[in-house]
Amino acid sequence: GSDFRQGPNGEAPQVWFDNNLATDITWEAHNRITAVTPQGEGTADIIVVNPDKGQAILERGFTYKKIPVPLIYSVNPNSGPDTGGTAIEIKGEDFAKGAKVFIGENIALEIEVVDKNTIQAVTPPGEPGWQEVRVVNPDTGWAKLDEGFLYRGKPDEPGWLYASAQDYETIELVWSKVNFANYYEIYISNKPNGTYRFLAQTQENYYYATNLEPDTRYYFKVRAVNEVGVSTMTGYDYATTDDDAPRRKKSDAENIITAASGNQAEILIPSLKALKNEGYVLDLTQQKLQKPVQKITFKGEVLNDFSWVFTVKTSDFTLSVNPLSILGPQYWNASSSKLEGVYSSLVITDLGQREAERALKQLPKGAKILSKVYSVGWELAEGKKVTPQHLFFRDFYLTMDYKSADVPGGKNVDIFVYNDSLGKWEAAKAFKDSYYTRLNLSLIKPEKFVVVAY
Repeated sequence: GSDFRQGPNGEAPQVWFDNNLATDITWEAHNRITAVTPQGEGTADIIVVNPDKGQAILERGFTYKKIPVPLIYSVNPNSGPDTGGTAIEIKGEDFAKGAKVFIGENIALEIEVVDKNTIQAVTPPGEPGWQEVRVVNPDTGWAKLDEGFLYRGKPDEPGWLYASAQDYETIELVWSKVNFANYYEIYISNKPNGTYRFLAQTQENYYYATNLEPDTRYYFKVRAVNEVGVSTMTGYDYATTDDDAPRRKKSDAENIITAASGNQAEILIPSLKALKNEGYVLDLTQQKLQKPVQKITFKGEVLNDFSWVFTVKTSDFTLSVNPLSILGPQYWNASSSKLEGVYSSLVITDLGQREAERALKQLPKGAKILSKVYSVGWELAEGKKVTPQHLFFRDFYLTMDYKSADVPGGKNVDIFVYNDSLGKWEAAKAFKDSYYTRLNLSLIKPEKFVVVAY
């Protein structure tokens, strides 16, 4: 056009499409203005208004063309190294041949539009952290998935490490969690500046070094590891095992006892020594233990002999359990004679497909179940008397992972628990991990639970 004017302070003219103001308006010259169109449909008049209120109209100057808008449902896998090179598959709707894929600000590599619902590509290098995934069709129609892909960088060094003696042969190690760590490696030495030898690896940020010599000082270092690389070692910390090593009771069994028959698997923890030999981690993922009911039974004396958490790993979730959470307060600090014949059993039950179908009828409309339906509880045996319990008396934590590819677009994810008094399922408002598709929930009583997208 002509006679486009700036204001006294450099203000650009306004550009209207019917009654909608354009954005990103830039005065280039007296005969040129650039702008971004607002939303609209059909044919619109273009109106230019100078800062001095002089204006011009181009009737029917712009026609909106309706463009199919694609949708992105999922990216699988949704994480990989920040160096790039992860083959991904994007699922959605209305992808067009020639579409481009962007991970953050960078265009993906080896893009192939398989069909209107599927794109395959390879991630470019990117910045660590969650990145938007965007698909842009040749006709400029586009879709995005916020936090669609997590670039995992080399993990940082854990910020701190703390070692403390627990008894004559056990030292507890705790360190700060690190973003992007797949697991941690623990190293041990008998001298602060000596050779550190590999001790163990764990996905947790704590570890119990067991079977150590009494009255001996040990030094430890930790590093974080993932598929990109390893962090530097922490500085060392040390602790000295106690010197009051008791004589081993002949009755102390050194191994847990497992048995399975029918629809139930049973695990007996006969002594603290047996639990220590498992590293305080009870792994129920073994094939022979894959039964609808998994029952872990502890001698009461075992639960009274230590105060740090132990871990129960199942195929779908993890429990972090304070031993006193499943022992009645009347037995805390009790003598061995009072604990004779007292057993506590933690019971995990897969409630089956029928329970899942019943739950789905009560969940919000459009909800999708992402896990099996489980219950977790415990019972106390005192001689021949067995009593189901209704509270966890100390810390008892549930951790459940889910796959982002299973979550429909726009859905929230939470752990739902069954409210017995109201007879309905309710969202538990579990804590959602910032970097992983993981939910954490503190349980104060036995519950039925399931992961739901809704």
